[in-house]
Parts: sequence; structure tokens; C-alpha cells
Amino acid sequence: MSFCIKFFLILCLCCFFLSCDSLKWYDCALYTTPQSSLPSIEESSEPDLNILLSRIKSLSKTPGYNIPYIPNRHKKNLYSKHQHHERADTAAGLPKAQCAFVPMQLNQNSSQVIHIWVKKLSPSNKVASKQIWLLSGGPGGASDLLEFQMHYMFVNDPDLEVFILDHRGVGRSTRLECFGPDAESSGSPGGWGITEEETASCSEFLQDFWTQQGVASFSTLEAARDVVNLIRMTQESNQKTFIYGISYGTYWASRILQLLEDSPLPIEGVVLDGVVSPTGGLNRTTLDQWDVRMNKVGVYFLQMCRKDPFCSSKLSATPLLFTRDLYQKLYSNSTHCTDFTQLWSREYLIVGMGTLLLSSVTREVIPGILYRLNRCSREDVDILDSMFTKFFDLLFVPEESKPLSSSLLYMNVAFSELWGANGQDTSFNRLYQVFSQTFFATGVFTLAPLVSEWDTYEAPAPYWNRSFVSKTNVLLLNGDLDAQTPYEYAETQFNAITGGRKELVLVPYAPHYTIFNSPVTNSEIDCGMQIMLSFIKSAGEPVNKDCTSRVVAPNFKSPTPGLVQLLFGVSDIYDGHPPPPPPPPKAKGDSALYILFFAVVLVLSFGLMMVSSYAFVLRRRLHYQDVIDTQAKLFA
Repeated sequence: MSFCIKFFLILCLCCFFLSCDSLKWYDCALYTTPQSSLPSIEESSEPDLNILLSRIKSLSKTPGYNIPYIPNRHKKNLYSKHQHHERADTAAGLPKAQCAFVPMQLNQNSSQVIHIWVKKLSPSNKVASKQIWLLSGGPGGASDLLEFQMHYMFVNDPDLEVFILDHRGVGRSTRLECFGPDAESSGSPGGWGITEEETASCSEFLQDFWTQQGVASFSTLEAARDVVNLIRMTQESNQKTFIYGISYGTYWASRILQLLEDSPLPIEGVVLDGVVSPTGGLNRTTLDQWDVRMNKVGVYFLQMCRKDPFCSSKLSATPLLFTRDLYQKLYSNSTHCTDFTQLWSREYLIVGMGTLLLSSVTREVIPGILYRLNRCSREDVDILDSMFTKFFDLLFVPEESKPLSSSLLYMNVAFSELWGANGQDTSFNRLYQVFSQTFFATGVFTLAPLVSEWDTYEAPAPYWNRSFVSKTNVLLLNGDLDAQTPYEYAETQFNAITGGRKELVLVPYAPHYTIFNSPVTNSEIDCGMQIMLSFIKSAGEPVNKDCTSRVVAPNFKSPTPGLVQLLFGVSDIYDGHPPPPPPPPKAKGDSALYILFFAVVLVLSFGLMMVSSYAFVLRRRLHYQDVIDTQAKLFA
């Protein structure tokens, strides 16, 4: 085919993509997971622990992957606003959403078409004066995780149109899949995840199916072009457009703003929440630095414990030294608490503590674990052994069906754009050495073998390792206890942005996803959300940051009761005792026959228990390769 014909076809495709007719909206459900109704107004404000642990599960197994957690208190608040809301679908109690599959070029030089899936909530009786695009984390995360935020913002602002989309390669957009070697299936060794053994064959399959240039098109840059095109298709005259990115979504938003440096497309404001910095040399966000950066946040958390009278009374006046000495006592040929260390290796303890650090709910039990490990009574060992068994069992339950998220898109983008900085050693041995010196981490060294098996692409030089020249208003939000994207990355990005108006706000005590995880003492609206709403209301003006002085501090004395009871089986994390076992039932009828039957059952049960106990102890004493193999099953 001649160059002229190719150019004509691509020109026609561009005209088609940028025409509003290419968005054929259809009615769709607001929530991907069916919900019969919103939470009951009488529902407890306790966190939904099953949802919380499912979020933490993905975080622990895929470093850098963002899964936002929404506390139940927000759902309860939203329900009360829905009871008589004119924009609600009265039959289901939910707003009516619309969706579309939008054709896009695979890349600028290709006539191949992929589809991007978009969902919106719009006022039914008028054109909204504002629209906002919510960009999900990951890479590899689907937009269903932002549906509650979409719902929340739509209900709280009667003049706002809200959009979400699945990143190219993910979910309902054209998805990167490894169906050639049958690696992504419930019957494969990794289930719906990808094992180290499957990585090389999947990478080769994608190169054959899409070509090398095609696989490289499932990148942040091309995903940014998708959003720019979608904004052009949907933006009404005089409508103010905002962009919100969470975690990897902030990196995605930075690419969008790079594309708009020479574009007349008007953007009123951009919110970057939990910043992934695309620039900064050694301070550029890269996954190989995940464990060492997370450990710094853990150390900062222990410093907060030092300032808390109750916590410091349990872990001494210097909790950091207490923790360092405790780890050394446990795993340096010491006889301290060998009943625990024979069951749980140092690697398991580090991963468990790092995973607990990720959430404001779970991190509060960390001092209690350290306290019991130091005291190490027989009861302490039993409680902690039961706790870690439950916790890891909850984390490593495999997916029952194909997830919307894509581990292949994660590997393609993360290994190509978010791995390694300035020639740093990212080998398995080096990363394991760094990991073994931490107190809090999730084991990024487990990704090193996968990186070596993946065919990475090079990000285009004009966009690589730099920030953007802004023509709009930019708000950066970051929690000072964000163990996924620590505050230093937000500072790096903030200092690198030139032009426009920018503002960086540190939200005290907040973990990742500040807009829903920074509760305050005087309002139902979290501090991060208050600041963002202030920004949207009057972009260009300084935001109202008064709420930062009223963010709720960690509760070291009485962590969430439901979590403590679920994992530890006690009411007091520090000194509580498990309830006594229930008495055996009384014999009825022929007591001799009943006692004989009970004795037989007891003997059989005891034999099975001994076999199970031996298997359990043996499993716990295996080399940490078990964790490596499990964590390598991304999203499993």
C-alpha cells in the first residue's frame, strides 16, 4: 500500500475518532459489581473488613499497584443524601449511568483500531458546567475501583459531569491477554495471574500477536492520547474540564499535560493524589525502590508511636530501637521466641508488617504485634501464629474468575517505564539484600525475575524522565503516611512543574488515596476530599487547607475492634486473652455407648490433628521461596 493511501486512511480514522458520532452511549449500571441497594442507614460504621482485606491482597502482591479502599462511613453518608435525591434512579436507588465503546487508533502511525470503554454520569435536565475525568491507578487497574468516587462526586455536586474509563489494555477496553499459551486461565499454574515460568511465553505471544510496536502502544503515552481525544469529543462549549489521578493515574495525568503543552485544549485544573513522579533522577518513582521507601514510612510511623504516651509505654521511649533490637533478637541465632520464629521466617514477618502498614485501619495493630513478640508468652505465640495464618490465607486466595485488571498491562508499563533509575542495580540478589534490612516491605525483589523475562519498550525521549510545563492549575495531595507513594515523590514532582499555578498539600496521618482516607473530627467529609472540592469550586485560588489541623490521628490504644477480633481473636490487642473453649456437650441416652463413640472420634481427630499440625509446621518452615512463588502470581 502506497504512502499516500496509508496517510489518507489514517486521516479518515482521525476525523472519525474526533467526531462526536463515534460515542454511541448506552444505558449501563453504575456499579460493575451488582448491588441490590445502597448500604442501610443503620449499617455499622465499622470498616468492611472483607473489602479492606481484598484491597490489601492486591497491594501486597503487586508493589505499586493501587487498590483504593472506601470506608463504610462514606457509603452511609452517601445513602442519606440519596433518599430523596432528584437525580437518583428511584427503582434502584442509584443514578443512571451511560457507557460507550470508543474506537481509537492503536498508535499515531497505525490504521489498526482498538476500543476504549468509558462510563459517565451526567445531569439529566441540563448541560453540566463542569466535567471531571477520574484516572485509575495500577498500572493495570480497571475503572470499577473508581465507581464509588464517581457516584460520590456526582451526588455532591449538582453541576458536575463525571467520567471514568478503562486504560487501554485493561478491563472492558481492548485488553492485553495471554490466551495463546493459556497462561491466563483458572486451570493454569498461576490461575488468572502470571507466574515467572509463564512470563516469557506470554511476552513472546504478545510480540507475535500485536508486533513489537503494537505492544509498545499499550503505554502511558498512548493512554494519555486516548484521554485527550475523549475530552475533545465530550467537552461542551464553555464547560470547565478537570482531571483527577490516583497513584499511577497521576503519572498518566502528567503525560496528558505533556501532550497539552502545545495544545489549545482548555483544562481548568488537575488533581494529583498519591503522586508517582515521572522525573527527579534517583527521586523519580521506580518500583525497585518500593521496599526501601515503604520502610521509611514505617519508621516514621514508629516515630509517631514514640510521641504517643500509650504507645511509647508499650514499646519503650524509642520504638524504632525497640523494633530494631526485636528483629535482631528474633532472627540472629537468638533463643528469643523460637516457638514463633520456627513457624514464621523473617521474610514473612517483614511482608506481613509491610502489608499492614498500607491501610490506616490495619496499621494500628502493628504496635500490638511488636509488643506481643517481645513478651512472647505461649499465649502470645498462639495468638500471633493464628493471626498471621488468617492474614496470609486471606491474602493468597486465588481469583475465581478473570479479573478486569490486567497483570500483563501492569508488567508492560511498570517494567518499561517504572523500573530502575540511573543504572541502579535491580538484580534479585541486590533487591533481596535491601528487603532483608527492612522492618516493613512487601518484597519487590520477587518482580526482578519477571522483569528479565519481559520484552520492554522505550518511552519516547520527548516525554521521558521529565515533568510538564503547565498551562493550568495543579493541586498535588499526598498523605504523610502513604507507604505506596511517599510524600517525597510529591515534592519532587511539585518542584519540577513549571508554568501555571501549583499547590502541594501534605495531609497528616493519611495513607494512599487521601480523599477517602483522611477523616476529620468535625465533618463527615474527609480532609483530602474537602481540599479537592475547594479546588474544583475555585480553581486558580488558594485551596482551603484548614482541615489538615483536624485529621484524626492513629489510635494506638484501641485499634478497630472488628479487625482485632477477626485476626487476633481477642478484644485487647496488647493484653487480651482468647475466650475459653466451650465445654463439651453432655452425653445423652446410653452414656457408655456415647462415651465410646466420643473416644473413637477423639482418637481419629487427634491423629488427623497431629498429621495436620506436622504439615502446617513443615509448611511454615519452608524457604521463603513459597512467598516468592505466590507473590509472583500477580493479582492472583
